[in-house]
Amino acid sequence: MSSFWWSIYPDFIDRNPGFIGIIRNGITGACRFTSDRSSDLGKFIDRYLKKEVEMEPKEAHLVFAANRQALMPLMVKELLKGTHLVVDRYAYSGIAYTLAKGADNVTMEWAKLADMGELKPDCVIYFNLSFEEAQKRSGFGDERFDSGSFQGKVNDIMEKLAAEDRDLWKVVDASLPIEVISENVWKLVSPILDNVSRRGLAFL
Repeated sequence: MSSFWWSIYPDFIDRNPGFIGIIRNGITGACRFTSDRSSDLGKFIDRYLKKEVEMEPKEAHLVFAANRQALMPLMVKELLKGTHLVVDRYAYSGIAYTLAKGADNVTMEWAKLADMGELKPDCVIYFNLSFEEAQKRSGFGDERFDSGSFQGKVNDIMEKLAAEDRDLWKVVDASLPIEVISENVWKLVSPILDNVSRRGLAFL
C-alpha cells in the first residue's frame, strides 16, 4: 500500500510528500491532483480568487476545506492502488492563507479543524523563492493574494507550521534551473519512496 503523496503550494513554504513555495515557483505543473475548479464549488473558488465574488475569512476557509474534503474518496482510492500523489494547495496552504488575512476571530486551532480527516502527507517540500523572483514569472498578479505583504505573512505562518514537524518539511531552492530542482527533489523523495509501501494511510 502506498501512502506517499505530495502537497504543492505556490505559497512561501510547504509540507506533505508534497511541495510548498512562494507563488509562481513553478511547482503547479508537477501536480497530479489539484483543487478541482471544474466542480460547482471549484468554479466558485476560482471566481473568488479572481476577485469576482467576496467571502469573509471564515467562510472562505470552510469553502476551500470542503473542496479538499470532496477529493478524499478519490485520493484514498488511488493511494490504495499504489499511486503516488502530488497535491497542489493542500491543507497547510489553506491554514496559512486564512491566518494571513488577520481576522480577529480566527485562530490556528480553529483553522486546523476544517481539515481534520483529510489524508496526511508523507512529506512536504517547500519551494523557496524570493517574492522579487516570483513577480517575474508568468501569471503573477492574476489572483487575489499575489502581493508581497500578504505573501510575507503567509510565509511567516508556514514557518510556524513547519516548526511543528521539521522531519516532514523539506526545502528546495526554486530559483535554480528546473533540471537541478528535479534532481534535488528526487534526492529528497527517493528515500521516502523506499519505505512508504510499509506504511498505512494516515489522516490529519
